[in-house]
Amino acid sequence: MIAPTFRLHTFFAKHIPYLELVVNSLTHPLRFLGGVLLAGEKAPYALLAAMFFLAFGFAVCRRMVEKDVEGWQCRAALGSYSDKELVVLITLSFLSILTLAATDAVQPRAVYQGIVLIYRAFVFGGCFSWPVRGWLRAIWTT
Repeated sequence: MIAPTFRLHTFFAKHIPYLELVVNSLTHPLRFLGGVLLAGEKAPYALLAAMFFLAFGFAVCRRMVEKDVEGWQCRAALGSYSDKELVVLITLSFLSILTLAATDAVQPRAVYQGIVLIYRAFVFGGCFSWPVRGWLRAIWTT
């Protein structure tokens, strides 16, 4: 299930702006879904969507951080993103998580509170806090 998505990203999608973000983000909720199904449980669709938007936020934030490092121009897809567009994508992804949290009557609130906390600390932190951005740069680009 994940291997075809990985191949799709590696050989095709990583060269196409925006599609590469979506395909890269899909693997995270797919792994969670695989675990849920192996456990014999029903798929929590709203939570899977929230996990996708969390992974999407991280993928977009990573593109912002990667553009800080010299040599990023060798990845053609990165040149297609302006910082303003990336901030808009991060904001829309966060609003999607908040919408899912407000409408999901199945999952405990604490689950979404954890997702929101992680998003605020690392995704927004990676965009707007230089110490967090520097830490993420050290992790993602060295």
